[in-house]
Amino acid sequence: MDYIRIVLLVSALLIELRIFMNVRRAKSMKHDRGSLKALTFCVVLGIAAFFFFVFSKIGKLPADTSRWGLAAVVAGLFLRQWAIRTLGRFFTPVVSSEQHHTIIAAGPYRYLRHPSYTGLVLEFAGAALAISNIAAFFVMLICIIPALRYRIRIEEAFLTDKFGDAYSAFQKRTPRIFP
Repeated sequence: MDYIRIVLLVSALLIELRIFMNVRRAKSMKHDRGSLKALTFCVVLGIAAFFFFVFSKIGKLPADTSRWGLAAVVAGLFLRQWAIRTLGRFFTPVVSSEQHHTIIAAGPYRYLRHPSYTGLVLEFAGAALAISNIAAFFVMLICIIPALRYRIRIEEAFLTDKFGDAYSAFQKRTPRIFP
């Protein structure tokens, strides 16, 4: 594996870590119920697993998987940033609500309720494939999926309480995380 790929992958993972550490924009954490801490812990654990498997011989795949992995990382970064930019001032790393908050159904939210999390899964799975390691693939997904499931459950309960039938209708017409 060449060092340029490792630098690209580490940069992508560090961008994710920066997003989770940027809590100062949130006004209140009372609705979050620890989901940010759980997700941050799992992102850090996934990054640690990534570094372990970069230099490990366990679970090596053919080298040609690395280009698919890099494509998934780039697609995940793009989707995640598109989702965050679409939310604009309504994006916070914690489950919270801003004044005049509305349901966003534009951009990637036309297709998915949680495109940012879809992007995160693509980034983690892609990073593991980019280093051509099936063990990293499973470990990194095991790190992130339970935290995302918890986070989505908290977020959707909050949004249902806040928006009622409007959010229930949005749930019915839009897939959660994968089309």
